[in-house]
Amino acid sequence: MSSSTTDDFIDLVAAVDAIVRERAGGDAIYFAANCGRAVRPDEARAIEAGFLAAYRWQYIHSGAAHPHFGRVLSGLITEPQSQRIQAALSTLR
Repeated sequence: MSSSTTDDFIDLVAAVDAIVRERAGGDAIYFAANCGRAVRPDEARAIEAGFLAAYRWQYIHSGAAHPHFGRVLSGLITEPQSQRIQAALSTLR
C-alpha cells in the first residue's frame, strides 16, 4: 500500500467519522426532545457522547478491529503505515 493509499484510507475513516458525528448530534437532539422529560445540558452532552461512541464502534472500530481485516491489512502495509493508521484510529476513542 502506498503512502497516498494510506492517506486515502485515513481520510476515508475521517469521512465516516464526520458522518457519524453529525448523526450522533442529530439523534441526541431527537432523543432529548422525545424522552418525556427535560434534559439538562450535561445530560445532553453525555447522550451525544454515548451515541457517538456507539456509532464509532458500529461503523469504524468493529471493522477495523476484526481479525480478518487486520490480517489482510497487515499484509498490505508497512510497520510505519500501520502505526499511522493506528494513531488515526486512536483519536476516535
